Amino acid sequence: MKFLNRIPIFHESLFRLELYKKTLVGLPFSNKLSRSCQSFKKTDDSQTPRHNPINIQMLSNSLHRQIFGNKPVKTLHEKDLQEVIFHLSQHNLWQAETSTLPDVDFKLPQLYNSDIIEHFNYIANEQSKVYKSLLLEFVNCELPPVPQKWKFHPGWVQYDKSGKSKSVSYPEESALVFDVEVCMKEGNFPTLATAVSKDYWYLWCSERLTEDNFNWSQNVTLSDLIPLETTKSEIKFPKDKKWMPKIIVGHNVAFDRAFVKEQYYLERTEAQFLDTMSLHMCVSGLTGMQRAMSIASKKKSENNANGFFSPAIGWAFISSLNNLADVYKLYCHGEIKKDEREIFVSGSLSDVKEKFQESATYCAQDTWATFHILKKIMPMYLERYLGNNNLLCDLLCFFIFLD
Repeated sequence: MKFLNRIPIFHESLFRLELYKKTLVGLPFSNKLSRSCQSFKKTDDSQTPRHNPINIQMLSNSLHRQIFGNKPVKTLHEKDLQEVIFHLSQHNLWQAETSTLPDVDFKLPQLYNSDIIEHFNYIANEQSKVYKSLLLEFVNCELPPVPQKWKFHPGWVQYDKSGKSKSVSYPEESALVFDVEVCMKEGNFPTLATAVSKDYWYLWCSERLTEDNFNWSQNVTLSDLIPLETTKSEIKFPKDKKWMPKIIVGHNVAFDRAFVKEQYYLERTEAQFLDTMSLHMCVSGLTGMQRAMSIASKKKSENNANGFFSPAIGWAFISSLNNLADVYKLYCHGEIKKDEREIFVSGSLSDVKEKFQESATYCAQDTWATFHILKKIMPMYLERYLGNNNLLCDLLCFFIFLD
């Protein structure tokens, strides 16, 4: 946000104000603000247009004061100014003729707190505090043991800490780690899914896997998808249902979310998704160039008995590629076995059924690993971005805007 007070005002200023208005209107608690947005008024603050030291026109005094408060404008040191002038001169831009546009001068809706940064921090905190609380409680728990034997049954089966199982409509807990496996050769249908909460493990099996029916439709319907908030019989959005806040965590969770039934309702529920891959990219992610170098290094080390071939790139030891196995190795210093993955890539439903216990355990292993990544990375993320609720809110709400 610090760069905003250096942005020159052009005609797109009106567009920025309109975008600001739409941002406020979209909030569930901003009816009063949205009404204010519909009645912009010109202020009486009509002074000489503001310019910075290199003659770029800035926000009007009125807008600057409304957006950034009464904080003093930072002055540019002479040395820094000379560097800017030198750089512009190299590109024949210094002292280029510029035009001064009329100031855009509107009365903005009242901000929360003193400036725009605190305003959006307040909004982000209001939107994310419930989910943040659920996450913090979740990462501090110890998971129940992974079931030793899985029940081959359509729909969701719940397993308690003793391994006792029962059929349920969907996991009712407010915080879950969730993973989906798809048998690629059989079409774009979910095959297995596992979820874990602080008290229970869950396994979901598709009817296409458990039932001997050779007349399945090739079109995906809501009944083929995985329910996380409604019963199987609730095909239409249940308008009378009391929706509770729910946080669902996954690695590359956009993939898993695509197979969740409730995400295809036109109306929204209270569930939000959090992606551990996105958290990793915020904390220890690679740039495009680093990613290419890391892949090359990995291939080289696989063919080189001496191991990693370029110790000069030290960042390789404090970051990783984005896949689950590499991220788990980075934060948890362990290995994930991927032997059973091939069943879902090139096998059939019959192959999955034949190796059902191994396939279900493989899916649960990824869920278990994702939770332990979350347990490690969430405190790191909060420490690095302490006080920046906007970024957490963005991660939680990102999937809303995919619609």
